[in-house]
Amino acid sequence: MNPRHPVLVLTGSPGSGKTTAARCYVADQPKGLHMTTDDFFLWPAHPVDPTQPESKSQNEAIVRAFCRAASAFHEAGYAVVLDGIVGPWMLPLVAEEFARADVDFAYAVLRIDLATAVQRGTGRGETPAPRRVIEQMHAAFSDLGVLEHHVLEAGGLAAPEVAAWLEANLENLRISPAEID
Repeated sequence: MNPRHPVLVLTGSPGSGKTTAARCYVADQPKGLHMTTDDFFLWPAHPVDPTQPESKSQNEAIVRAFCRAASAFHEAGYAVVLDGIVGPWMLPLVAEEFARADVDFAYAVLRIDLATAVQRGTGRGETPAPRRVIEQMHAAFSDLGVLEHHVLEAGGLAAPEVAAWLEANLENLRISPAEID
């Protein structure tokens, strides 16, 4: 992948398979790079629950930071997959940050059924997600309106199948200004 390819923002509810698919996708890229947005939320010494309204300024700073880091790796020629919960409500800020760096980005949403998301998300070893967060994020990605063509119904698909779909559809997953609120 050359630097003119977009950064791939891979999102969906907890348990949707983002991390597994991202790892599979970058493994096939000569300069693949998998960044998780979750890492950035670990850095504040006194974090605010990112699902709460009072976390707005923290969340905005973190979004800016992970977009800038992704842009730096992209500029260095890496095929960057940014894996995390990046909902449509974040797209104006994400678009602003990538535009500032003159970086195009693609947006892909993995969607699975709620029962599977809860089972996977709450059953993760070191980083289980609270059920309320899974339910909240699952609902947030359930009807994306103009962004629906960025969705892969990933239930029942293995990570290599998801990675192949991402590769085949990367250009069609580029975000357009009309898709950003």
